Amino acid sequence: MQKFKEAIFITGSGSGVGFACTKFLLQQGYFVFGAVLNSLEKEHVEKEFKENFLAIPLNITSTEECAQAYELVKSELKDMHLRALINVAGVIYNGPLMDVTKQQFEHILAVNTIGVHLISQALLPLLETTQGRNKIINISSQSGLRTLPFTGIYSASKFALEALSNAMRYEYSVFGIDVALIEPGQIQTPMADQIIRNIQVKPSHKIYDTPMQIFFKQTKLSFESGIPIQKITSTIYQALTSQSPKFRYPIHNDYFRDAILFRKFPIKLQDILIRKALRLNPISQQSIKE
Repeated sequence: MQKFKEAIFITGSGSGVGFACTKFLLQQGYFVFGAVLNSLEKEHVEKEFKENFLAIPLNITSTEECAQAYELVKSELKDMHLRALINVAGVIYNGPLMDVTKQQFEHILAVNTIGVHLISQALLPLLETTQGRNKIINISSQSGLRTLPFTGIYSASKFALEALSNAMRYEYSVFGIDVALIEPGQIQTPMADQIIRNIQVKPSHKIYDTPMQIFFKQTKLSFESGIPIQKITSTIYQALTSQSPKFRYPIHNDYFRDAILFRKFPIKLQDILIRKALRLNPISQQSIKE
């Protein structure tokens, strides 16, 4: 294996932001350990990235697999230095809370929050340094700062990631590690197609038929004008290379909604505007046959 001074560990390297980030950082001269979901993703990335890259199939929700990843990276680093962990891997589910299953909720929390903790914890001994500052960069979301109807469990997982990252910032600073959050709105990635499919599923209660149709149209428009993936990778690189990185890097595709409506407006006014926009009318105002 060719040896480099600096290496990066990226989760979710097999698709979307993780894939784009892997490609970009390889171009910058880093060695990348890319955690992928399965053998199919491994085959895909190995065809794309021929040099300076090691694909690692990894279930980040498994303590045992994270420990195995640590041992593998430790053995492969040799004279390289693990510069950063970039936690990109994530899953999403949208829909009415009354239709969310226990399994869906557990899965989204396991991947989006607990998995970030497990892999960060596992790699911590390799990131500890007295030479400069290493980085843990967590990909959060604007949904970790505000919640819209039908995004409840995804938003819950990202709010939890924000809290986890706060604690990591305090506790891991003593090991010479800076923690940063990237907080994008809707991004132009393949995950957008999955989200669109989710919100086209007919809700179990008729009261949500019209709101979900409106939500679908608004979401589709948001993705059509979504944040280019290159903006995400360049922001990650900014946090990675900064000697004094910010803790939060918000990236808006709807500045009014995310930075003003959910930051400046009183909650009562937020409720009125959101319910009106999605036509979330009380059942007493609707003609519904159970």
